[in-house]
Amino acid sequence: MRQDPLLASIGGMLRKFKRAEAWLRHAGLPTFLARVPIWLLCVHYCLMMKGKTGRIARIGHKIDRWLDTITELSRHEKARIELIDVDSGMRNDIESTKKTLLLLRELCVDVGTLFGSIGFRSRILDRTQREFLAVVDESCGTATTLQRALELHDARALALLRQMHDREREASRDAGKAENTANAVDAENAVNAVNAVNAVNAENVANAVNAVSAENAANVANAANAAYVTKAANVANVAKAAKADSREGGHWDSIENAGTEAAPHPHSIPSTASTAAITVATATAASTASTASTATTTAATAAVPAPAVVKV
Repeated sequence: MRQDPLLASIGGMLRKFKRAEAWLRHAGLPTFLARVPIWLLCVHYCLMMKGKTGRIARIGHKIDRWLDTITELSRHEKARIELIDVDSGMRNDIESTKKTLLLLRELCVDVGTLFGSIGFRSRILDRTQREFLAVVDESCGTATTLQRALELHDARALALLRQMHDREREASRDAGKAENTANAVDAENAVNAVNAVNAVNAENVANAVNAVSAENAANVANAANAAYVTKAANVANVAKAAKADSREGGHWDSIENAGTEAAPHPHSIPSTASTAAITVATATAASTASTASTATTTAATAAVPAPAVVKV
C-alpha cells in the first residue's frame, strides 16, 4: 500500500471508529449500532466515489469521441494531413490523464483494503469499487487506443506531406528544366531571326549599291561615249578641213604649172599640224574610253559589300 495523505486520513478515521465500535459494544450497544460511525464513513466514501465515477465516465466519453474523430479523419483523403500532433502535446495530455486515472484506481483499491483490514464488509462498497474500477479501466484503454491512433495518423500525415513536398519539388525542377529549354529555343530562334534579317538587309543594301553603282557606271560610260563621239567628230572635222586645204593648194599649183610634169606640192601632203591634231584626238578618245571602262569595273567591284553575320 502506497503512502498517501488521503489514505492516511481514512486509515486514521477507520482505526478511531473501530476503537469506538469496540467501546460501544463493550458498553452494551448492539453490533449494528456500534458500527454506525463506520457505516456513515462508508456511505460518504461511496457517494464520493460515485461522483468521481460519473466524471471519469464523461472523460472516457470525450476520449472515445476523439478516437472516432481521428478514425474518421484517417478515412478521408483530404483530411489525412489535418490535425497533426507535431509537438506531441495532445498525446502528453492523454498520458497525464491516464496517470491520474491509474492513481485514483490505486487509491480506490487501497481504500477497499483499509475497510477490509478492520473486518468491515459491505455490498454497497464492493459494487461502488467495481463500478469505479471498470470505468477507470475502460477510460485508460480508450486513452491508450487514442494515443496509438494519433501516432499512426501523424505518421501517415507526415508521410503524405513528404510525398507531396517531393512531388512539388520534382514538378518545380521539371518546370525549371522546361523553362530553360524554352528559353534556349527562344534565344536560338531569336538569333536565327536576327541573322536572317541581317542577311536580308545586307542583300538589300548590296542590291541597292549595285544598282546605284551600275547606274553611275552607265552614266560615266555614256558621258565617256559622248565625249568620245564629240572628240571624234571634232577630229573628223579637223581632218576634213586639212584635206580641203590640201586639195585647194594642189589645184592652184596645177594651174600655175600647166604643161610641166606635176610634182608633189608641199600643200598636197598633210601638214604636220594636221597630223599632230589627228594623233592627239585619237589618243585622247582612247584614253577617255579606257578611263570609263576602268571606272565601271571599279564601281561594280566596290558595290558588293561583305555580308554581316551575327555571332551568338
